[in-house]
Amino acid sequence: MSKSYSARYSTIRTLRPGDVSFRLQDGITIVNRAGVDISRDCPEHYAEVILECLRQGWLTPVAAVPHTDPTLMWDTLQS
Repeated sequence: MSKSYSARYSTIRTLRPGDVSFRLQDGITIVNRAGVDISRDCPEHYAEVILECLRQGWLTPVAAVPHTDPTLMWDTLQS
């Protein structure tokens, strides 16, 4: 018996800080697509460790967006 596999390309794109489409803007506000929200209930020593990891680049916020995202398409056309 032979098995066949079909592969297809993902329609999801991962954006990281520094990528052109990682930031969104509406003419007034510029924001990152992804970030880290630390709860007020998080113990302070854990929050400090998380923030240090972000500063050191050991943790990085990423955003997963479909390749059909209008902002992503517009940024691609502009570049």
